[in-house]
Amino acid sequence: SWDAQGTKIKFNAQHGLKDGDRIMILGVSIKSPSSDKVDIDRALAQERMYMTIHEVTFGCDDIPTRCYEISIPVSFLQPEFPEFSNPTSIEWYRNSEASFHNIRVRYGQPSSEGRGYRVCWSPEEGKP
Repeated sequence: SWDAQGTKIKFNAQHGLKDGDRIMILGVSIKSPSSDKVDIDRALAQERMYMTIHEVTFGCDDIPTRCYEISIPVSFLQPEFPEFSNPTSIEWYRNSEASFHNIRVRYGQPSSEGRGYRVCWSPEEGKP
């Protein structure tokens, strides 16, 4: 649904996500408002905006209130917010966790809290 901060995603059950987690979204289908080529191309571009990796902003994940929401940074003006063809076909995958092998640290010291080193990463082109 539309939200001033981006797109709000509502789940039917607990999602287990927190601020800063990353998710990959697949299976998005946007309804084109008409059969005009411009509208169809816009709908396809909007689908691509959703079907990628997004950083999550936590909303709620609460059983007693049945509130299970996050937001992702995909924004449109409210009147231009797209209509999804089949929201139940949309899939998401958490991809915040990664494994690294044979890392060599050349400079620096581990954190004073004893958590090790910070690893910054980004997805490779064409891979989730």
